[in-house]
Amino acid sequence: MSSSFRIATLNLEQNHKRWPQRRELLLEQLGELRPDVLALNEVCIPEQTARWLRDAAAERFGLVYTLVQQTRTNGLAEIEGEAILTRFAVCET
Repeated sequence: MSSSFRIATLNLEQNHKRWPQRRELLLEQLGELRPDVLALNEVCIPEQTARWLRDAAAERFGLVYTLVQQTRTNGLAEIEGEAILTRFAVCET
């Protein structure tokens, strides 16, 4: 028996692409794809976009993800970061 898992990636483009208008569509796609790992680029730190996706996926679809998030180390550290939502156990960050 082979084991498999699903990975998806998405660039949220901070808030440049109308996050309030896009987030429901993104959430619906997350519920449809049900990835085991979702890698997110350019998460918007002030709006907590990755946390919103994690919480909304749990509430709407029962998908429980652990969030691992890191801010940038350059001048964008206060507004932008990278994140992973995973259904696997996180042993170390």
